[in-house]
Amino acid sequence: ACGFISETILVTLVMPMLLMVWRGMPREPGRDLRPLLVLFALLVCYGSNMGGPGSPAAGGRNAIMVGILADYGHAPTFLQWMRYGLPFVPVAALVLGLYFRIVFRRHLPAAGLDAALVARQESERIGPVTRDERITAVVTLLVVAGWLLGGERLGMGGPVLAGLVVLNV
Repeated sequence: ACGFISETILVTLVMPMLLMVWRGMPREPGRDLRPLLVLFALLVCYGSNMGGPGSPAAGGRNAIMVGILADYGHAPTFLQWMRYGLPFVPVAALVLGLYFRIVFRRHLPAAGLDAALVARQESERIGPVTRDERITAVVTLLVVAGWLLGGERLGMGGPVLAGLVVLNV
């Protein structure tokens, strides 16, 4: 996801879910869950930056780089950028996961904690996906498709503006 939306937006979307999971964890005497919250915060911040090289739509620094390369006559298309940058993303994510596994292993009260179960319980408490949320998801996919298929004709801003108009209508 962070290859196609900025890391700021991704942190804004994911961190509340991680806070709900952390808040829903069972508390036991003698078990401090604050290191788990620190791990969640660090993972979402570092992880959201890992997808940046995946596409030029990931943030301002990528758009600036495309502009600099255009000044020198070597600006890649959206698909060219993805062809070179996207293979880096899963490799970097695996290295990051391994790093956090090694560094935080001794500091986490992970035994007996089932974060997936807590996430399912919290999502059931929130309820099903609403119609507006589905529309937003479809428009987001259409914006990404516009970037991929529109190429130089639509530019980076054209699909975004069209998506904003559709959402407001």
